[in-house]
Amino acid sequence: MTDATQGVVAESSCAFYAEVAFPAPLVVGVRVVRLGRSSVTYELGLFVDPERSAVADPSIKALGGWVHVEIDAATRRPTPIPDHLRALMETAVVSHEGSPA
Repeated sequence: MTDATQGVVAESSCAFYAEVAFPAPLVVGVRVVRLGRSSVTYELGLFVDPERSAVADPSIKALGGWVHVEIDAATRRPTPIPDHLRALMETAVVSHEGSPA
């Protein structure tokens, strides 16, 4: 079975703030910062896991993000995010500090 819609990455970015070396235990936090009609903007943060690391270091190591656009598989044009996907994405919506979601 082929889905009627597909998600494509329209934009991505990553800023590195500090080096992390193997075998440092890592935690990646992911949130939705914008949920539009046909697109969703994700943001992720990379941290050293404070529960499994010998050194307490709460600083962010990298901050990345990407925009996913839902498209019609046949026409390749933007289309509304399907309800079942939107429901999942809504569970990850977190506002930027100091701004509304």
